[in-house]
Amino acid sequence: MPEITQIVSQTNNPNRVNVFVDDKFLTGIDKFTWISHNLKVGSDISQKLCEELKKQDTQGKAYDKVLKLLSFRPQSIFEVRQKLKAKFDSETITQAIARLKKEGWLDDQKFAEHWVRERSQTRMRSITHLKAELIQKGIAENIIREVLSRPDLADQELETAKKLVEKFKNSKTPDQLKAYLARKGFSYHVINKVARNR
Repeated sequence: MPEITQIVSQTNNPNRVNVFVDDKFLTGIDKFTWISHNLKVGSDISQKLCEELKKQDTQGKAYDKVLKLLSFRPQSIFEVRQKLKAKFDSETITQAIARLKKEGWLDDQKFAEHWVRERSQTRMRSITHLKAELIQKGIAENIIREVLSRPDLADQELETAKKLVEKFKNSKTPDQLKAYLARKGFSYHVINKVARNR
């Protein structure tokens, strides 16, 4: 039976080790996996466990990749799936996503709420524009409907339209301003309301 001949800490990641079987590199694993399987130098290791460790290593890499993506900004489940496709198979991706959902790292409802709050306030997006962005991020229709139906969002949209009008009032005619707001996805109702208040 194959034998574990070396377990060495990885220099670039102290939370992971490299496992060698019969003096050949088998796989890298995290220390939790190492301890949970009670792996020791000199111990016999079955072929089945060798394959299991390789599989867990791949799943761990997919999991770590998503955590790295999330450190830059929140991600939708669809985005994560698309970004993992280049390096991982569908089973690994599904398992990584299931783990991240269970741990609370991935949640399309929370993602949509964050996206709408941030984009409506700092990027001056209309509700129509926000809806298009959420669809592009793969958010379910019922979540989009719920997130965009908040009463305060309609008030925020009106304020955003007013700010855009204020910003361009000296460089655009009233008709140009209306056309500009329409291109940005603001409704006829919002555009007319802003125009009346000028």
